[in-house]
Amino acid sequence: MRSGFLSRVLGKQSKLDREFLLDCLLDMADERDLLMLIFDGMTEGVLVFDETETMRFANRRAGELLSFDPASCFGRPMSGFVQDEDIASRVRECLRTGEPIRGARAVIFHPEPRALRLEIAPLSDQKGRFGGALVLLLDVTDEKRREAEQAESRRLAALATLSASLAHDIRNPLNSMNIHAQLLERQLKKQGLDDLTKSTRIIRDEIQDLNERLTRFLDAARPRRPQFEPVSVHLLIEETLELLRPELEQSGIVPEYYPPEIHITVFADQVDLRKAFLNILKNAIEAMRSGGRLVIRTVVDSSTVSIVFEDSGPGIPRSIRERVFELGFTTKDTGSGLGLAQVDRCIREHSGTVEITSHEGAGTRITVNLPILSQGQRLLSMGAPRERPTSTNTLEE
Repeated sequence: MRSGFLSRVLGKQSKLDREFLLDCLLDMADERDLLMLIFDGMTEGVLVFDETETMRFANRRAGELLSFDPASCFGRPMSGFVQDEDIASRVRECLRTGEPIRGARAVIFHPEPRALRLEIAPLSDQKGRFGGALVLLLDVTDEKRREAEQAESRRLAALATLSASLAHDIRNPLNSMNIHAQLLERQLKKQGLDDLTKSTRIIRDEIQDLNERLTRFLDAARPRRPQFEPVSVHLLIEETLELLRPELEQSGIVPEYYPPEIHITVFADQVDLRKAFLNILKNAIEAMRSGGRLVIRTVVDSSTVSIVFEDSGPGIPRSIRERVFELGFTTKDTGSGLGLAQVDRCIREHSGTVEITSHEGAGTRITVNLPILSQGQRLLSMGAPRERPTSTNTLEE
């Protein structure tokens, strides 16, 4: 598409001297460089396609968002480098109808999951003839995350109000039932009615289970204020594995733990962080009831420690992957939907992040990223770095 100015200059080139033409071309080159500098400095991705779906322009941000090199893709058809079908179909719709598309949404997964908003406008030449489409890509991932956090805060506030009124009403009858079950059990023992005594014990166990469920609900609805202190990442992971040893052994899982090579300390609430690790590991155990591979390892850089939990379970279906941190969301028949929601809230309270990578049939990886309080240079007292991982057998030593 040749500009009107350039067409007029070329039409009169026989009447223009060479030096003037050279000055014009240099001015145009300077203006082009300035425009490229402006476009490449934008936080939005910009793409231009002609009526044949051929790419005529793309700035650096568009290449970053859609994982392509703008220079090498110039002049190529859209199908050759735009992998997301939602985006491609919207561009084709604009090219076909000549109508703008405002506020369309798309989610891309490469190079990382991002939420995008699309603004697509038809392009016309000076004579009003339709000639292509201008595409703006706006990264709204952080905006969506803030919306999700605000929605969660509203749900927590509603749950806190509800739990305050329900806790007293539920716990009092449960306590009364437990006391009467104990009295009944004593009377039955005196009369030698052992079969009925077993039944009262079952009743008491079920009451205890209800009490524990109520406690978990209250913890999620009315979280306590964190008590921050220096916490050793290595010791906390070992303590958590020790707590879960019976469940791990029952499921036939021998965890592989790769400890950090140096002492890593985070500023954390030890109780809350242990509970977060417990929830992650319990989910992994439940996903591998017939045995499997559970790997825990730490990755350290100058300011962050990443604790990676990997299991070989069935994985999380893509259709629900984005909902696993929602309060109350569960796919289990007896699940509460509180575990991973509590994990997400806890890690955010510790100025960290949680990431989930999962493939159906290939397991799940959950990564907890936390800021390091201090990073000592001495090796842990457990000895020099191992080539092989620590297992539960090592924990018994």
